[in-house]
Amino acid sequence: MNNREAIQAMLDGKKVRDYRWEPCRFVSYYNDALRTEDDIHFNINSYGIGDDWEIYVEPKKKVKMWQWVIKHSASGRICITDGFYTGKDSLPSPLEPVQKAEWTEIEVEVDG
Repeated sequence: MNNREAIQAMLDGKKVRDYRWEPCRFVSYYNDALRTEDDIHFNINSYGIGDDWEIYVEPKKKVKMWQWVIKHSASGRICITDGFYTGKDSLPSPLEPVQKAEWTEIEVEVDG
């Protein structure tokens, strides 16, 4: 299973357990842009992520908060935030917690 298949399974309501995402880590936040350790940049705007990024949210029922899964459509890279936020319609503001986000091994559980 690759990253795309794992995300689609999650969106289809299936459980994906112990899936290790392609390594990627946010290392800086400057001028409304996040930069990964391999120098992939993307901009934050009023709608969330720049045009070539798609956002998926992962519900965590026990804590009633959300974790962001971010996919770069051109490169296929996926990043996941290590923070959990109450909002599910946009990235949290201010964005300082997001710059500390990094990859982790997660268990995705979605009702369905």
